[in-house]
Amino acid sequence: MEVLRGIFEHCWAGASVLTDTGSGSEALAGDAEWQPTGRHRELLRMLSGGLTDEAMARKLGVSERTVRRLVSELTERLGAASRFQAGVCAVRLGWLDD
Repeated sequence: MEVLRGIFEHCWAGASVLTDTGSGSEALAGDAEWQPTGRHRELLRMLSGGLTDEAMARKLGVSERTVRRLVSELTERLGAASRFQAGVCAVRLGWLDD
């Protein structure tokens, strides 16, 4: 896990802000008032910890399909193209600052 964290930190240090004039930024703007609660917030914590769908499903007591649906909802609300991008957006919005 420490190796992955090191890789992330290395990539993060060289990252730049992306601007998107397409539907992704519109989706985020359209849901600007929405805040994750309950399962979505717990899912974000587990995603940031690098858990697999299977592990998250076990911890939440739901099916892997439900986890995939919840992740899909989060990425859609954030206008993200990937889980990683959703995580970056969640951090920028302060959703992981607990």
